[in-house]
Amino acid sequence: MKNGILILTAMLAVMIAMTGTAVASNIDVGDGISINRNLEGDHLVTINTNGYAVDHFNVTGPLDKFTVKVDNVEKDPELINGVLTITVPSAVSGSTYKFTFINNKWAPNGEYIFNYDLMWGTGSTTRHAYIQADVNAIPEFPIVALPIAAAIGLVFFFHQKNNKEE
Repeated sequence: MKNGILILTAMLAVMIAMTGTAVASNIDVGDGISINRNLEGDHLVTINTNGYAVDHFNVTGPLDKFTVKVDNVEKDPELINGVLTITVPSAVSGSTYKFTFINNKWAPNGEYIFNYDLMWGTGSTTRHAYIQADVNAIPEFPIVALPIAAAIGLVFFFHQKNNKEE
């Protein structure tokens, strides 16, 4: 009976320790960023699994709207289970990764949510990060040129009309 209570207590202590480890492990993403057209912004992502090996580290979200680099290397998203995903294959606990998002794929104005998913031996966690896409549109040439040409044409027309009246 004493051995049974001792074994049960030891098992309970191990379960509490594992749960505590899982809760303490995390991903630190930082604040959201705002990116204007053809500019870039960074999410610095630090992962910590308290010594456990990382099983996988993925980023999901509207990855088709931005060009994405991980530590300055451009990554193409894969379609995994119907979700565009970028996998960091050799993620290491205690490391910081720089995810650079470049707004060069004509993402409409708005807020986009990206999920950073981390799994390790005893648990998993997800953190969300935001990107605000702002478009500083440069007007196309005809939009600027047509009103200017019209104004020059009107000046020329009235100048010719005044010359004929004299």
